[in-house]
Amino acid sequence: ADYDRVLEWCELLQQEYTEKEPGYVTVCHSVLMQLIVFLSRKFRIRQQNEMNMDFRLAGAVVHMQTSFAEKITIEQLADLSGFSKRHFTRLFQQVYGMAPMQFLNELRLKHAKMLLESGNYKVTEVASLCGFPDSNYFSAYFKEKNGCPPSEWRG
Repeated sequence: ADYDRVLEWCELLQQEYTEKEPGYVTVCHSVLMQLIVFLSRKFRIRQQNEMNMDFRLAGAVVHMQTSFAEKITIEQLADLSGFSKRHFTRLFQQVYGMAPMQFLNELRLKHAKMLLESGNYKVTEVASLCGFPDSNYFSAYFKEKNGCPPSEWRG
């Protein structure tokens, strides 16, 4: 639930900044303040070293959220966070409740659903735009997670 709230705020920030509708700067400031307060409340009771660990992991999450369409490896994320590959994977699983690549694929899937719902893209285009290695993998993964192929997705 906490992850979903943070993800919603990040998506709203991205949407507002991308669309640049009147008042978007105010909305962005407001959402950032909510995010900062939320995160500060979540981390206030933790010791400093735990906070540093979480913020280092958060850098990897931000990278995944902003670069999900690119090829991202565990090695890149671990390097970005300053952990070994094995330690990064273990900590990420502990903090976020899923493996880093599962987290990345869930981000990709969420974005893919939005693109499919827009009706402006073919399945192969969506797979490519969302960072899936090929459309067959994307279609199989999508169907596994949603119970229908992407070509039938209506939201």
